[in-house]
Amino acid sequence: MARAYLRIDEGLRDCFVGAQEDLSVRWVSARIEGEEVALRATGKRGNSTSEDFDALIETAELAPNEPGFVLFDAGDETRQWLLVAWVPDTAAPRLKMLYSSSREDLKTGLGSGYFTRDYCANATADLTWAQLTHTTEKPLTETEILMNEEKLLEKETSIKASGMASVPFRVSPALLALFEQFETTPCKIEITVENETFDGAVVEDFREDNTPKFLLFPADGDKRFLVYFCPDAASVKQKMVYSTAKATLISLVPFKLQSAEIRSDLQYELTQLAHPAEDKRELNHAPISKPQRPGRASVKRKPKKWTPAPP
Repeated sequence: MARAYLRIDEGLRDCFVGAQEDLSVRWVSARIEGEEVALRATGKRGNSTSEDFDALIETAELAPNEPGFVLFDAGDETRQWLLVAWVPDTAAPRLKMLYSSSREDLKTGLGSGYFTRDYCANATADLTWAQLTHTTEKPLTETEILMNEEKLLEKETSIKASGMASVPFRVSPALLALFEQFETTPCKIEITVENETFDGAVVEDFREDNTPKFLLFPADGDKRFLVYFCPDAASVKQKMVYSTAKATLISLVPFKLQSAEIRSDLQYELTQLAHPAEDKRELNHAPISKPQRPGRASVKRKPKKWTPAPP
């Protein structure tokens, strides 16, 4: 099915980002308004996942003839977001097509890595936990949950440009001056993002803490590295901001460099980048010999002595 290519409302995006840290939020509902998907309401976590899901028709105020979206957290200890598309059979055909074709836009705009699965409900009987867990899209196995958590760890900061195009990043005058200084006198520069603005400072050494940052430093030869340090303990919002800003920063640096990403063991990984170990083993080359045909041994022949023929 063709995609509708709708924008994601900033209010919906901010609410969803905040819900990653506010574990009291069970669900976030949204609807299409004009050419964007907008926030409608949020719901708090109740006694159990199944009870909260069974009550969606009432708590999320899903109308019998109007489609809508519900971002439902089915996890208890870790976030497991389901994208529930409520597309009732009694809705207008145009609306049914619009909502059905907008699911990818919604997931892409908020970050596909957050969502473990989709679920489409066409009648009130479909919006029950029993029905959800008995569809062909069966509940996740332990292996699938672990795979999705790893996927989330890598993608939770990857709201794509279509969803974050409205966030412009600027460079402070101080950082521009440091870029000029770096070209003539290479040094270690720590770059941070505050209020959509890149700023930096020269440091003696890089410290490992729980906040993301960009690290600019020289390496062996003429190499220059820009490292994105993103510790696992950083907040989701910080990860999203820095991950989104990475490509912009690389494009703004006025000289050639190599980029890398580090999540832990900062000092060790930086050393490996700046001073890679050399392989000092000597190579012993075997002498090159002319290949011989199989089955025949090499035979040295003595030259025959020439004698004149008798008269």
